Amino acid sequence: MRGILGIHRPYLSNADLKALSANEAMEFSSTKIRTVVETYLREMSVPSKYADRMFSISGDQMYWINEADFEADFSGNIPELEDWLNAKCNERTDEEKRVDDMLHEKIKRGEGLTPEEQSHFSSTLRIKCEDDLRDNMREEAWKAYRG
Repeated sequence: MRGILGIHRPYLSNADLKALSANEAMEFSSTKIRTVVETYLREMSVPSKYADRMFSISGDQMYWINEADFEADFSGNIPELEDWLNAKCNERTDEEKRVDDMLHEKIKRGEGLTPEEQSHFSSTLRIKCEDDLRDNMREEAWKAYRG
């Protein structure tokens, strides 16, 4: 079964490589590109194992990340963003948070909620708040990207 996300070693074009000496090409590929990629991935809270995997294969090969690894490593928010979303959208008591978190995990496992659990599940407003904030962030990022 093929993975759902493919990664490969970043590489320079043939034209760029031709303009470099062998030592320059090795230094650029092994040091400069890797530093930029690792820094970016770290800023995005991507586990370091993916940078290691990227640089363990050639630029013309693809490493496929399977669904289980993708779910474990990429589904969710950047931790700092999660803190911000919690601060903006979470006005529940500690007990409500504990119960909602437990019920949310139950839903993620594909388990249904009893009618009593549904009546206690108060995160609907939080989810709407978070969705609205994410939509705004996407819109702002798109506007910044497009100028």
